[in-house]
Amino acid sequence: MVASSFLQLNLQALNPCPEHEKLKSLLQAYEAQGTPTPLYDLQETQAGDLTLWLQGVAIHAASGAVEEANALAREHLLTSQHAINCLIGLGLGYTLKAAVEQYQKRSFKESTHLTVYEPDIALIHFVFSNINLSQYLSHEAVTFLPTPESLYQFVESHLVSGDGISFIATQGYLTVHANQLNPVIEKLSKHTVNTLRNSELLSSRGKLWATQFLQNVPQLVKALPINALQGALSGRIGVLCGAGPSLLDDIETLKANRDNLVIFAVTGAVAPLVKAGITPDFVMFMDFIGPSKHLKDVPKDALKTAHFIMGPSAEGCLFEWEHQGSWLGALHFNEQFSYIVDTMYGSELPRYHTGGTVSIFMFQVAFDLGIREFVLLGQDMAFRGTQVYADGTAVTLTSTTASLDESDHTVARCMELEVVKGWQGEDLLTQSDYAHFLYHYTRIPHLVAKEGHTVGLYNASVGGAFIEGWQHAPLKEVLNHSLQGVLKPAKVHKTLATVQKKMLKQLPLALMRNRLFSILNKEEKTVERLIKTGQLALQYLQQLLQLPLSQWERVSETYSRGFNLFSAQLEEHPFLKDTFYGDQLKIYQAYNKQAVTEEEHRMNMAIDSVYLTSLLSQLDAGILQPLVSVQKALLAQGKIEPIAADELVIKGKKPRAASSVLKGAKTSRGKSKAD
Repeated sequence: MVASSFLQLNLQALNPCPEHEKLKSLLQAYEAQGTPTPLYDLQETQAGDLTLWLQGVAIHAASGAVEEANALAREHLLTSQHAINCLIGLGLGYTLKAAVEQYQKRSFKESTHLTVYEPDIALIHFVFSNINLSQYLSHEAVTFLPTPESLYQFVESHLVSGDGISFIATQGYLTVHANQLNPVIEKLSKHTVNTLRNSELLSSRGKLWATQFLQNVPQLVKALPINALQGALSGRIGVLCGAGPSLLDDIETLKANRDNLVIFAVTGAVAPLVKAGITPDFVMFMDFIGPSKHLKDVPKDALKTAHFIMGPSAEGCLFEWEHQGSWLGALHFNEQFSYIVDTMYGSELPRYHTGGTVSIFMFQVAFDLGIREFVLLGQDMAFRGTQVYADGTAVTLTSTTASLDESDHTVARCMELEVVKGWQGEDLLTQSDYAHFLYHYTRIPHLVAKEGHTVGLYNASVGGAFIEGWQHAPLKEVLNHSLQGVLKPAKVHKTLATVQKKMLKQLPLALMRNRLFSILNKEEKTVERLIKTGQLALQYLQQLLQLPLSQWERVSETYSRGFNLFSAQLEEHPFLKDTFYGDQLKIYQAYNKQAVTEEEHRMNMAIDSVYLTSLLSQLDAGILQPLVSVQKALLAQGKIEPIAADELVIKGKKPRAASSVLKGAKTSRGKSKAD
């Protein structure tokens, strides 16, 4: 091939992100060395297309490269949400092309990723210089990862529960590069195990989330949709307060400039702020264990001028604190509640992808409110010695792990240690979840730039981790110099009061209460039918267990139909499928054991019996009875009017949806922790 000008065209096609900046730097360094010719031979296949040969092995199939690539893309691409399709080896770009074409043909979820890992920088340079791949490299799902470390970090940051990694590579490529690729694939495969563990964590919380949501309903009906606040605070400066030790370093400067700032806080930052005489404008209540853990020493009237941003399954005790207003948001993994809340408002809430941390959620909310100057305070994302939180909480460090006892309100955590760079380029220790939170902060500059927004990003968390793409300075310096002339008196309370008044006219409490009552009543009937289906299946199962093998045929088919119908209805129900996911997983794992003998069949049926009995009890006590109680509580609040199905959506203009910048923020583990 003759050298062409495709290199710059291909590089320009890549979506802006830190990984692609790293790739460009590696290619620049490679060019500076004189760009030696790759060791591959270029030959024609039997089908007439081209393949590369190395060490006597064809990288693409010698019978036909395009045919092989199309087959790989058809058979191995995962379409499920948050799945990572990992193309191992760029080759001549055949598999990348075939994969992107499949993405365009099939219904891939927006957050399904397509990564390309090629360890040979010489080959990347050769292919990018001679083949125009720009239309495929520009696809929104594509991320080119040039190093094993970047691949590990990407997977750790983006793999979410229930989905996995598909490794897509030609056999020739795996053969030639076995020494390089086998360790990479082995290490990546470990993440699928971690994902299953996370699934168990989420399923263990599923019932608690459901319980807290139902307990919150009488209060949630008084909350307003967060999308009503979009653009309400344009032109203001937002200080996003985490709970790290550096929060205390600049707290007096924050207090002195309080009236010129909009202050957002995670629950762990509230107590230090209140102690210093600062009431935050917004407190984020997304964690299901946040308030009781962090606010036990905060007076009940200390937040009476604050607005609470909360999720539908937030810890119920947050309502014990006096506050000015409640605004309801939704997380991407709380879909079992969000559709109910959407019905209450007659408009879809934005689904915020948090990156696993309340602080990223806080940034996204502030962005939607119109904030374009952001200052991070107390968001260290690394250890100060062994201190983690401003309240003095410390970790126990070993050579490889950091253990943190989060108090009686949650389980102790033990994370792998990682090394990140600090403000001065020094090495700092942190735990793995903080490291991937840090990664999501590095994506923000690229995401906002991609959408054409101009923002100021300042990290004032002195001594914490260095965040690529952000400016670093103490709060006083940021306010005195970097933002000079931008400061405006916040006047937050007056602005938010106006929005509240307007929304209460559009969404009177009686209307929201009626809508909520209507859908909860519908869910009650659905759960009743589901329980009846399960009870019938259990009756047939108990009858089956009492029969000899010779008489199974007449009962087993009826039982199987009932069991399958019950399981299908449970899995398809938006509220229940996530709530009882762990139970479903366990029973299927048990039931999938291949039974041959009568004893093995009876063992499987005994497991089914325990499962059905337990789950029916949980459905009744944990879901059905609370649904009945919640409806009684709504009736006690006021008169309930019947609502026709076509009246469940607000007529006229809907509140604006979340900005595209927020949709572009890819997710990670799918669980939320307070910083």
